[in-house]
Amino acid sequence: MGVFISVTTIPAASDIAVSLAFADWHHARGSLVQLLLNVAVLVIVAVLTLRVQRRLWHRAAHRAAARGQGRREPFRRA
Repeated sequence: MGVFISVTTIPAASDIAVSLAFADWHHARGSLVQLLLNVAVLVIVAVLTLRVQRRLWHRAAHRAAARGQGRREPFRRA
């Protein structure tokens, strides 16, 4: 996952810096929009992944309980 984050954020962030250094405001603004879009997509994908994982854990716990193996709850925040 770290490589995916780096590939989506570092080029846009570095392009912002270079554009600002050369006072190319239009290009810097476009790169900022791209960076914000990339970060938003990363957050959305992370939230969806965690929701799917939680559902799978609940399904596994219910199946284990149905087989008589006792019910083990997944980790929950306090």
